[in-house]
Amino acid sequence: MSVTPSNVKIVLVDDDYVDTECVKRSLKKLEVPNPLLVAKDGLEALEMLYDEDGKLCSDGPFFMLLDINMPRLNGLELLEELKSRGDLNKFVVFILTSSSLEEDIAKAYTYNIVGYIIKKNAGNSFIDAVELAKNYLNIIEFKPKEGLKL
Repeated sequence: MSVTPSNVKIVLVDDDYVDTECVKRSLKKLEVPNPLLVAKDGLEALEMLYDEDGKLCSDGPFFMLLDINMPRLNGLELLEELKSRGDLNKFVVFILTSSSLEEDIAKAYTYNIVGYIIKKNAGNSFIDAVELAKNYLNIIEFKPKEGLKL
């Protein structure tokens, strides 16, 4: 089964209510039709994405906008957890964070993220960051669903 840009689920993980609302408004303004899942931290994201048996609730693919500095389970810890479960390859990840620490940037790229956007550089409206994400969704080809015979 082929994957179209509108089949991709957007996962927004951020504990800042104002930032979350800005991203949601930007998605709406740019007419991004994808389903949006929102979590306040990494732990809530895991609870939302996985069933009781520890399996992803959906085949994906997922497009994640991820903050780093969050309570309970931060963004880097979430990426490590997805990697340890063998599911990180089902996620296209953009970091969208206030952290400009070189250690955070370097660590994030070890998880093969697509990009690292510092919120202060994204502007108050987040339109540029969301437009970048929208264009990315429309340009790339996602990995075909499992079960494709080659």
